[in-house]
Amino acid sequence: MKKLCFFSLFYLLCFINLFSQNKETVELYLETTGNEALILRGERPLSYRFVYSGTFYEEKEEFEKGDLWYNGLYYPNQLLNLNSHLNELYVKSNDLSKIVKLKSELIDSANFGGYKYLNIKETEGHLQPGFYKILHSTSKCSVIKSVKKYYKEKIDQSSNSGMSVIKYFDPEIKYFFVKGKNVTEVRGRKGLLRLALISRQDYKKVYNEMGSDIFNVNYDVLYSRLMKYSKL
Repeated sequence: MKKLCFFSLFYLLCFINLFSQNKETVELYLETTGNEALILRGERPLSYRFVYSGTFYEEKEEFEKGDLWYNGLYYPNQLLNLNSHLNELYVKSNDLSKIVKLKSELIDSANFGGYKYLNIKETEGHLQPGFYKILHSTSKCSVIKSVKKYYKEKIDQSSNSGMSVIKYFDPEIKYFFVKGKNVTEVRGRKGLLRLALISRQDYKKVYNEMGSDIFNVNYDVLYSRLMKYSKL
């Protein structure tokens, strides 16, 4: 069963890479049927009725245009955002009047904010069910990212009005290297160099390109650049 799950993960990653080359027929179908109504029939998401710091969304509050593979159909040009606290994908109507929580079991993948997202529906080795951002993917290997946010509270020591509580969402970020049926958590840049067979010489090339920013840059950007030099 575990081998079957890993095979399905690898197959789905390959499928996402190839699907964009074969979607014209589906787009034509959706132009004639009207696709928005089909995915806006769901329930509204949970409303956070308290003041909090930061955001429960993966990165920002704004919804971004993207593509969605949902219930066996392709939906282009949708406004999407990911709730990393509840592990839910939301779609907003084009007239901005309605936000709907999509059914996770019907989502295959999504594409927005410049990245593709994979929906893992069952536990697969190191991967828990949830949405994973694909940073790099080929027919041989992939690097994916998980962001889970946990609701927390802490005392505001700097408050001048007595004791107050700061409510916030604390992110837990993990990166994974997928090769065939093997999934390994990436622990720092050295771990990625080893897993992806990236030489020290190639690492120096990326270092020279980025300079001192290499130590401050978002790991999404760094890992994506490093994987261009993978020997796999």
